[in-house]
Amino acid sequence: MQDWLLLLIFFAAIAAGWSLGRWQPFSRSSTAVKRLPDAYFRGLNHLFNEQPERAMELFMQALDDDSEAIETHLALGKLFRARGDLHKATQTHQNLLARSDLESPQRLLIQFELASDYMAAGLLDRAEGLLKELLNSRCEIRGKSLFLLLDVYQREKDWQQAIRVAEALLAVKEGDIPFVIAHYYCELAQGHFDSDEETDARKALMRALDYDGGCVRAYLLLAEIEMVGSHYKSAVKSLKQVKKKNPDYLAEALPMLRNCYGQLGEEKKFHAYLLECLRDGSLIASGFNGSQMMRKLSSNSQQLNQAIHEEVRQTPSLQGLRYLLDLQMYEAEGDDITYLQELREFVAQLIAKTPAYCCEHCGYKAKKLTWCCPSCQRWAAIKPSQVT
Repeated sequence: MQDWLLLLIFFAAIAAGWSLGRWQPFSRSSTAVKRLPDAYFRGLNHLFNEQPERAMELFMQALDDDSEAIETHLALGKLFRARGDLHKATQTHQNLLARSDLESPQRLLIQFELASDYMAAGLLDRAEGLLKELLNSRCEIRGKSLFLLLDVYQREKDWQQAIRVAEALLAVKEGDIPFVIAHYYCELAQGHFDSDEETDARKALMRALDYDGGCVRAYLLLAEIEMVGSHYKSAVKSLKQVKKKNPDYLAEALPMLRNCYGQLGEEKKFHAYLLECLRDGSLIASGFNGSQMMRKLSSNSQQLNQAIHEEVRQTPSLQGLRYLLDLQMYEAEGDDITYLQELREFVAQLIAKTPAYCCEHCGYKAKKLTWCCPSCQRWAAIKPSQVT
């Protein structure tokens, strides 16, 4: 039904535009309006009979009879693409390009629309070829082509080319381009790291931080590199940047920090850091279960219990409830321990049913962290779920 209404509006707009465009001042040798083609009216009849496909065919026939309907063809091609009929969209734009009466701006616009058709169809190599030709233009279409070409290279995971295009875009629009370039360098760094090319990985991560000093992904990967080389103090330094730059990703840093401090024999420093996270409200929200270690190393269990109670009251959550149950279990005896254990297992099951990660933009849910959302293609939009 939505397509039917959209087509009806489209037809009505074309009819109005056609009539206005054909209007001539009254004179002895002219008529007021040139008669619309019969195919147009037959198309409307099919449209009212809820036969949009046949209506489209007849309307296309009407447009083919009019050599001045380039803008109308472009609008129709976009409509085909929006409806998912990529074959007709491509055919419409290819037919337009074959015309010999096109002006240069029209030809550039049609090429861009055809590249968009190829992108929608997943024909990335064809889209890339057309878009590269458009980069030599000196009009608005160049900026649009750069954005679309960036999407091509991102889908192809050609990060070097993506960086070049993104850097060219900096001259067109600032926006979040530096943020995106930082992630491209992180992708390069991850590839170098996986290939045991530590030096190249570090260089790429430094470039990432040049573009975005708050890129927690770069700090996490730097820490991984340091840990592989048993440079645990350097890893700790990088990991502590995560909470400072973006506490949403604290859950990714804490297990690594625990490992580093354990290797250094400095568990008390990790305990102190957990208390710091508890005080600023980021610990329980992260989902990291550090109650056992905190209780074991705490010199004042009553003060710790009070701090956790206060934090849970301010921001109630299942994670907070699990912390409270842990505290009660430490002080319980006999059957009470069994009862609390059952409650804790029930809460743990509820937490496990909640997706570990979720895209804050489109709602895509994932079991593991992915830096680029597979659904909306946004970078760093997927974050650890805040279980409530």
